[in-house]
Amino acid sequence: MKESAVFVGLLLAVVLGYIAYRLPPSKWREYFSTSEGRGILKGIILAPIVILLIALVLSLFSRANAQGRWFKDAGVFVGLDQTFKQSPQCSANTIDDRGTSNMGFWVNAWQYQNVQVNFKYTHHSCVLGRDRNSYDAAGIELRWTLWKR
Repeated sequence: MKESAVFVGLLLAVVLGYIAYRLPPSKWREYFSTSEGRGILKGIILAPIVILLIALVLSLFSRANAQGRWFKDAGVFVGLDQTFKQSPQCSANTIDDRGTSNMGFWVNAWQYQNVQVNFKYTHHSCVLGRDRNSYDAAGIELRWTLWKR
């Protein structure tokens, strides 16, 4: 429970910090009252809820599977990137055409020592601006952990 609060707290801190970086807080009311801004605000509210629900489902799934090399771990992630030029996810000439968000989850399918084969789902979209090419993708991830401390 504490980890979920820390995760959501950090998520909101990063998102609100990025919004403040791109848009002065004095303009928030104006921006978030537009249709574009309301859509962004809906995403800011829904993202932590969706991530927490996925985490809950994955944690319930883990209790139903045996230990060993199969289905050893699962997790959720949320990220925020700023591209060097216009993001392919964002429409040009909006409030922010470089900030790109990503979120998703992975479920380990098989593991040998520090090498994992995971199933992965990812969603990418624009952070503040209007989406141009947001996408959802499912696939396989190969992960090699070089060290753990």
